[in-house]
Amino acid sequence: MVRHYNNALPRPSTANKKLIPILPPEVKVKRGPISLNKVWYRGSSGRLIVIGQHITQLFKFERITLDYHHALEVQGYTERLITEAMRNGDRHIPTMELADFYIHEKQLVHKLFKVLVPRYIDYTDSFTKLWRLSPALSREDIITGKVRHADKGCLELKGNPLPPIEPPKYISRKSYLTNVLLDAAKKDFYASKQFSDNQTSKKKVETSAWLENFNSSLELISIYRNQISDIKHI
Repeated sequence: MVRHYNNALPRPSTANKKLIPILPPEVKVKRGPISLNKVWYRGSSGRLIVIGQHITQLFKFERITLDYHHALEVQGYTERLITEAMRNGDRHIPTMELADFYIHEKQLVHKLFKVLVPRYIDYTDSFTKLWRLSPALSREDIITGKVRHADKGCLELKGNPLPPIEPPKYISRKSYLTNVLLDAAKKDFYASKQFSDNQTSKKKVETSAWLENFNSSLELISIYRNQISDIKHI
């Protein structure tokens, strides 16, 4: 069947396929199965339906919050689906059937091949990021003293336009109002200090010149006095 599909349509061009023999090292595919609470979800088919719902929400919003062990398994399926889309392109019928099965909203199939594949075509690591959130504690458990740890996970597609979950390591505070005012005050202080230093040095120069003139005047007066005294003696 696969050979018939491969012969029915031409192979995708080299610009539209990327051979990835294995998943990136950050992604682990072996996960524990999702626990299904609803009766009509029991069985392997119901489990795949739940995984498809999560993948659909992830492709639609590019960031979802769910139970951590659910997110672990959905992450592996999402990585594999994007990898197959990169490898075979949108003209490969089995890949299109796979995407049609896991993506329940059909307009998102177009997003997978036309938006996500070009976004991740040059990626060398995983396409998704999984964050472990703080445990959710209900108010009844807190009041009664029963601690129920239900770890939540946030699964997101890398390169999404949403605000980052992790704050940047370095935050520039130069644009803060207090820092702007302090910088302006520093500039004014150093400018006034330089001006006062210049004025002081100018006064010193003027004072030294005046003293030199005064000393020269005293010397001339003393010379005149000596000459007058000499004339009187004659």
